[in-house]
Amino acid sequence: MEYLNRTPTKRSGFVTGIAWTFIALAGFSTIIAILQLVMLSVLFSGDEFQYAIREAGKSFSMPPFVLVIFENFRFIFMSLFALSAATLVASIGLLKRQNWARVVFIAIMAVGALTNLAGVALPFFASSWLLSTPAIGPTDIGQQFAIAFKVITFISVIMALVSAWICWWLMKRLMDDEIKREFGVA
Repeated sequence: MEYLNRTPTKRSGFVTGIAWTFIALAGFSTIIAILQLVMLSVLFSGDEFQYAIREAGKSFSMPPFVLVIFENFRFIFMSLFALSAATLVASIGLLKRQNWARVVFIAIMAVGALTNLAGVALPFFASSWLLSTPAIGPTDIGQQFAIAFKVITFISVIMALVSAWICWWLMKRLMDDEIKREFGVA
């Protein structure tokens, strides 16, 4: 009976804008993830790919995290597909003002913030491996490569921090009482 007496709350442009933005982004990333899975199944199927990775690991001194990534390609791409599809479904739910979608979207943003923060460390793990690669070519190529790597690392760190902040801000905003009321909570 209380449901019938409740007055509808105004729908904010913020939630509508976030929903449509992420419907577009997640829709596109879901399509890309499907295409990547098809490519992975066609080009890197079977034990031949795993054998090639093991042999490459013997030939080149790759850090353990690179080998883990290559050995778990299929799982990583399936996870990216699942995350993209979940974000798409949650975004559609946000547009319809479903509270479960708000909660799922907040969780997805938490994952996004954490992975972006973890990504800040990645260039520093890779630097010892990449910068120790013997230089082939002109004698100053190693120095040029080191400068380029520092610039790329700086840009990557800034982008990861900004992305983590955006995810955190979206989470915080979706937990506001004003927004919760739109979803029939609080």
